[in-house]
Amino acid sequence: MSLQLIDPATRMHGKTCLITGAASGIGRATAQVLASQGARLVVTDINGPGLEALVDELGDGVVVAWQETDISDESAVARLYDDVVAPLGRLDAVVCAHGLLDPGDGRLEQHHTAVFERVLRVNLFGCYYVVRAAIPWLRAAGGGSIVLISSNGALRTPSGIAYGASKGGLNAMAKAISGQYAREGIRCNVLSPGSIETPMLQEVKARLAAGAGTSKDLGSMAHMRRVGRPEEVGYAAAFLCSDESSFITATIQVVDGGVAQH
Repeated sequence: MSLQLIDPATRMHGKTCLITGAASGIGRATAQVLASQGARLVVTDINGPGLEALVDELGDGVVVAWQETDISDESAVARLYDDVVAPLGRLDAVVCAHGLLDPGDGRLEQHHTAVFERVLRVNLFGCYYVVRAAIPWLRAAGGGSIVLISSNGALRTPSGIAYGASKGGLNAMAKAISGQYAREGIRCNVLSPGSIETPMLQEVKARLAAGAGTSKDLGSMAHMRRVGRPEEVGYAAAFLCSDESSFITATIQVVDGGVAQH
């Protein structure tokens, strides 16, 4: 069998992809990468102005639909599918790139239940709502790809109880989803980024500086001795959304410059 090479500029041509958390960071970079590869995008975020800026940047020819959504609200996710996905009639891939890191997510004995619930509601339940609603659409398309953005905080010592629990839950949920739907051509994989230059990382740096009087070099633990760029995670997400990864499912792909192996 001869190898068919795929043009990177058209590898996602004809595919419609839903991206959550698209207003900034990894979600925004993933939208930009998928757009450059020919995908049609449905984008959503709770940050309305940031989402509008992305839509203006990419243009109507790429972004076929968008809607400001509180992903932690089950009824809001249902409206997203009713108002935005259903009129398009097709969905081929989903990237859950939204996330929350709460400043109150610290040591267990000082932890507040409200913080734990809020972080899990956004990071874990939000993905649960989005992916559950996506399954019938992916099935109707003849299969598709689900990519969940987790964190190395679920593989190494996490920075917070709730954040680590939520991302660990994503890792387990992805394997369960793959086991249930891979035979229908629906794949589910996880990306586990390390320190990536995003607004969330800037918040972490600010807290470290305020707490210790210095800003820790968060890239120092990586073999590459730097933090990652959002597009480096975006390219990995785009690969997992494409047909080039058609035999990859139930995996946790680490994108961290070697931190997990340090």
